[in-house]
Amino acid sequence: MELWAKISGDVAGKVINVITLTSAAVTNSLNVVMSMDTGAGLASCSSFSSLAVTENSNEAPLPEAFIYSCATAPAQDLNYSLGGDMGPRRLRIWAMDASGQISSTAQTVDVVLDQQAPILNINNLSELSWQQATFTIQGACEGNTPIFTGGDIDSPAQFNCVNGSFNRSIT
Repeated sequence: MELWAKISGDVAGKVINVITLTSAAVTNSLNVVMSMDTGAGLASCSSFSSLAVTENSNEAPLPEAFIYSCATAPAQDLNYSLGGDMGPRRLRIWAMDASGQISSTAQTVDVVLDQQAPILNINNLSELSWQQATFTIQGACEGNTPIFTGGDIDSPAQFNCVNGSFNRSIT
């Protein structure tokens, strides 16, 4: 990921790699934390004066949106609140220099907001399942979501979702 910063006189500044996602790439929280590598003595911030974040937009924001600035060396957190819709987001971090020149490209950070609880269907249970009868749990899930079974059973286990579903016999 690269962030180009324009400096006074419309001259392209050096490439600086300053933003990384520190919160999970798939999250159920509206709050995202990114870390900005500001460098020793804020050296990584020398070509810009402030940053702005846009969500799912290719357009550079207006100057009043540039609310983040370098304040702490060698790194600092940037906290951003996602819009409420679930799904994938592309955050773009834009730079603005002291003369008001805004970068023509932005660094991108991808995040997925997932606030939906996993779906779990337990099938084929009889009235006597509590007497050590084998039963099957099945369900739909996302990605490699870990699934845990436990309690008063002989075969507690952890397994992962595969291709959007799971099917596990429990004894």
